[in-house]
Amino acid sequence: LIPLCSPSDVAALAVECRLVQKLRHTPLFIASEMCKYPEHRVFVGDILPKIITRADMLTDFLAIYWRDGKRPLANQAKKGLAAAFHNFDEYQFAKYDRDAKIKLRDVMFLCHPKATDEQEQILFNRIAERNLTTPDTWEVALSAGKDKKETWTRLIETNKIGGMAMLRNLRNMCDASVEQSV
Repeated sequence: LIPLCSPSDVAALAVECRLVQKLRHTPLFIASEMCKYPEHRVFVGDILPKIITRADMLTDFLAIYWRDGKRPLANQAKKGLAAAFHNFDEYQFAKYDRDAKIKLRDVMFLCHPKATDEQEQILFNRIAERNLTTPDTWEVALSAGKDKKETWTRLIETNKIGGMAMLRNLRNMCDASVEQSV
């Protein structure tokens, strides 16, 4: 149905799917399909930075784009992906930099984002080298096999655990015998 609709309406729909309806892959799929039609393709560069709100969505878009086999990336898709790289910091990139089929560095090498300052250039170099600083989160600490009680206590005392993570893990903290006075 995409070629039957107005390109601006399809672009607006993709943005609404992500920002209002909170869908993750549907807007990426719409943007990928828009790349197939010249009159729609011109909007892709503008909508990708709006709909890519998590660092792993950079690789998700490329996986969706290549679902029927690898093909050259449309110029507007490259521009949109490059602009989307400016949406994230090192913590977000490190959280989603996985050993998957498509890595963040692969997307970066395809779209060549231009750093806006020296700090961002250092970040892009770290992505290229896959040398990002591992975030200090409860998931990372516990999956590394560290002592649960010690980990929870340290994160609470240093105020490095968010409100939702705290609520969702109260039972885990009780099971680990974390002091209630912390």
